[in-house]
Amino acid sequence: MNGLEQPNTEPAEIERVLVRYLARRDYSRLELSRRLIAKGYAIESITKGIDELAEKGYQSDERFSEHFIRYRANACYGPFRVKQELREKGISSHLIEQSLQANNIDWFDLALRAKKKRFGTIVESDLNLRAKQVRYLKHRGFDQEHIQYAIFGE
Repeated sequence: MNGLEQPNTEPAEIERVLVRYLARRDYSRLELSRRLIAKGYAIESITKGIDELAEKGYQSDERFSEHFIRYRANACYGPFRVKQELREKGISSHLIEQSLQANNIDWFDLALRAKKKRFGTIVESDLNLRAKQVRYLKHRGFDQEHIQYAIFGE
C-alpha cells in the first residue's frame, strides 16, 4: 500500500483473510484483530468478520485455549506461564480456568518431567545446583508445590 490506498473493508475480503489465517491454526479473537489492524483494516469490520466466523464455528476462543494449554503442557510449561501467555492473547481468566479444568493436566508430573529432561533424576545435594533447578522450574511457570515435588519427590 502506498499510503493513499485504503484496504478493502468488504466483508467478503475480511472473511477471506480471516479464514486464510484460521486454516493454518487456531487464533484467539485478539490475535486475529491485531493481525488485521496491522494490515490497516477497520476495527468495526474486523470485529464483525470475527463474530461471523465465530457463529459459524471457525473461530473459538474456547477451542484455542484448550489447544494452547495442551501444546504448552507438552512442552513442559507450568500453569502460571500458560495462564500468563493466554492472558496476553486476550483470553479471559474465567475461560482460562475452565480450559485448565477441561484439560485435566497433572502439573506435578509435568514439573517432574521438565526437571528430569533438563537435569536428570539425581536429587542434587549442592545448594547452588538445586537453586538452579528451582529457578529453571519457576521460569517454566511452576509454583512452589510443583517444584518441591519435582526436586525432592515430596
